[in-house]
Amino acid sequence: MNFFTYKKHMLLLISSVILVISVAIILNYDITSVISDEKKSFDASSLSPEEVVKEYYKAWSASGFEDQYSFVAESFKQQEPSASDIRKFTSYMRSFFGAAHEITVIEVSLTYFDGRRAKVGYRIKVKTDENEEIFPGIQYLELSDDGWKLIAPYGSIPKPEW
Repeated sequence: MNFFTYKKHMLLLISSVILVISVAIILNYDITSVISDEKKSFDASSLSPEEVVKEYYKAWSASGFEDQYSFVAESFKQQEPSASDIRKFTSYMRSFFGAAHEITVIEVSLTYFDGRRAKVGYRIKVKTDENEEIFPGIQYLELSDDGWKLIAPYGSIPKPEW
């Protein structure tokens, strides 16, 4: 093998190695970013009271009970046996509307706000095999260190005194 052929083969080999390393780096970056995106939890700390109410019902419709539970105030979790842990909460929420297939938020509106507490009126549409029904209600919220939380997530009971 002459010198030029050897040099050509070495250059081709080095180019191939650089290409393989470059592809590996790009693929590793893409895989890592996908994995880290999947591990991100829902961050509700920047949501408004109206957005929290919407997301609560969206999560319920998608059977996202962990996300839904994250919107519930600690005070409610401590006083309501069916919300004392995620397992009990999930069981209660599954049984509440029975055969509901879809819960759609029709409307939310802020009716009270003082910076630490809020009251949001809502209407949701619940679809089952047999029919669709619209349910109006009120959600009471309080601002915690990690965002707005529902203090009466099962509806307007217990009603706060404000």
